[in-house]
Amino acid sequence: MSDKKLAQEYHDKVKHEMWAISRLDKRLERTFDEALLLLLNDGKDQNDYATKVRHAKYWRTIFGGKNLSSITGEMIDNNLPTHNAKNKKALAPATINKYRKTILRALSLAQKNNWIASVPYVGKQKEPKVRVRWVTKQQAQELLRNISLGWLRDVCLFALLTGARRTEILSLTWDKIDFQNKIAIVSNDIAKNGKARSLLLNDEAVELLKNRRLINSKYVFVSTNNNPLKDIDRRAF
Repeated sequence: MSDKKLAQEYHDKVKHEMWAISRLDKRLERTFDEALLLLLNDGKDQNDYATKVRHAKYWRTIFGGKNLSSITGEMIDNNLPTHNAKNKKALAPATINKYRKTILRALSLAQKNNWIASVPYVGKQKEPKVRVRWVTKQQAQELLRNISLGWLRDVCLFALLTGARRTEILSLTWDKIDFQNKIAIVSNDIAKNGKARSLLLNDEAVELLKNRRLINSKYVFVSTNNNPLKDIDRRAF
């Protein structure tokens, strides 16, 4: 068979596939591994990237190589991790929900790329209600006095002054600080509920940020070596 004829056959095949996609809503099969790549690329600049990588590794052991269209909500639900792989301790519902959130995010990105028609439903684990405990001014001052690391003390002080969550603080960049209006913007990709919001900054918070402005970094809060903070080791307390 001549090269010209082979080329024509390939052209006709591609043309037919494109017609099938547009007319019959037929999608070219994509694998779960490709969806994980979308997830990791999407989250590469986010502070919880290391967590996403860990979750991606787990889910790949379950669904690696499978076609996306073959993965159902029941399959995901049946394979949610229940115990820590190293120490065999039972995982908290909140931790299981994070694994759920990661895989659903990967599938949501796949849907946005028209790789699958819809994202399967996976029920959420019921999490125990968090007890709210108010900290007195004296207790807050005592806490700050006992923190030896300067950056960690600043993180804790900012949390006390604004009520911001850990992820919101560690991912905060200077372009999200509005000194004139005394607010810090939490973007929708960082906010827990997916909705952007503003943190009000009092004079003490503004002064704290101005002092940290001397540090040459994209992020507001960085380690002693000016490295972005992915998490806080509780042993630092």
